[in-house]
Amino acid sequence: MKIYVRSKKDKDAISHVIKKWYKGDIQVETLKTRGEKLNEKIKEIPKEDFTIVLIGKEDKEFVEDISNSWLKIHFLRKAKVRNVKQRDLKKEIEEAKLRFLLDITFKENFYLLGRKSNFISKYKFGSDIFLVYNSKFLEYLNSILSTSSNHFLVLHEPSRDILFSGKNKIAEISRSLFSKFSFKKFSSQTIELNIDKTFSKNKNHLKEKIEITISKVKKVSEKFEEILIPWSGGKDSTALLILAKISKIKFTPIFVDTGLEFKINLDYIEKISKKLKLKFEVVEANLDKVLRIKGKEFLIKRECTKQKVSSLYNFIRRNFENPLILIGDRISESLQRSFRPEFYKDEFWVFSPIKYWSFFDIQLLFKKFNLEIDPLYNFGFYRIGCKVCPFIDCLEKKIIKKFKLS
Repeated sequence: MKIYVRSKKDKDAISHVIKKWYKGDIQVETLKTRGEKLNEKIKEIPKEDFTIVLIGKEDKEFVEDISNSWLKIHFLRKAKVRNVKQRDLKKEIEEAKLRFLLDITFKENFYLLGRKSNFISKYKFGSDIFLVYNSKFLEYLNSILSTSSNHFLVLHEPSRDILFSGKNKIAEISRSLFSKFSFKKFSSQTIELNIDKTFSKNKNHLKEKIEITISKVKKVSEKFEEILIPWSGGKDSTALLILAKISKIKFTPIFVDTGLEFKINLDYIEKISKKLKLKFEVVEANLDKVLRIKGKEFLIKRECTKQKVSSLYNFIRRNFENPLILIGDRISESLQRSFRPEFYKDEFWVFSPIKYWSFFDIQLLFKKFNLEIDPLYNFGFYRIGCKVCPFIDCLEKKIIKKFKLS
């Protein structure tokens, strides 16, 4: 990612924030101009990375909000960037980053991504957006809300989903981990969405995201002879496989079988691997055997995750020398992942190319290449995990029971 500011003093201020909270992962540049020339300079910014332009209040009148899929103009409340406290600058950066996922407008009968929303008023950290259409989940939502909508646009927050039809807020649905499922309905005024038009109008948005992401993947990958992609069958890791295929890099997908997978997920992995003509490695983590010995505490303490990662890393140590691991981390998943660098050294080098993609972006990618997404999402899951996971949210528990998915 890159951040542009107006002057050197502004750059010095933002550089301290980047070093302190982002481990220097974000590159900072100056526009070296002021006033009416700012617009011209912003239009000259090269399309080579996801980019934020931070503009102080004193220059706001000179700058158009030309935000799009890869560039976000973010206006500050203070006159100058250097006048903003470091913690507040960090918040401003996080808000601007969220816009790569949450900028969406509704026009007549279709959604358009990349431009500041005309119906989502607040961007909350850990949020995401996706479209519900032509699925079991849509049928289920219509049944509990007594509606007959052909779609819902979902603003997914850490503990709830907010459902929109067009610009109309229809309902809030609980996604809490530890309370019972509940919902609150606000309106029955649904709007017929032109699904095909929504996808066609966002072709350029998707094209730009693909171009920037692939460029970055190629640039990082050329330094490594071995490239690995841990593949769960979930939307993010599968999207990464698609992008890696487009990039024409040589890579090895690795599926870690926990022994606790949904059968529907295992079937999907076999199906999609054949369609993409992928040969993938399988690592047996044997979590099912450990669970029988240690009981549910093994899951509650998240020891299962540690063993899953340990099994993967042991396999990598035995079979590879100095690989690059591509992972499907996105900033919507947690603040921790938002602050984690895109490219960093753990035991191995790790790169997260789709950090600034939304679930909606990923839906566009699957649609473009005529690929099915894991069926669990069509039932209403937001994330794919083990069937016995204690951190499945209350909506997903209800879905498992209703559709007999376990």
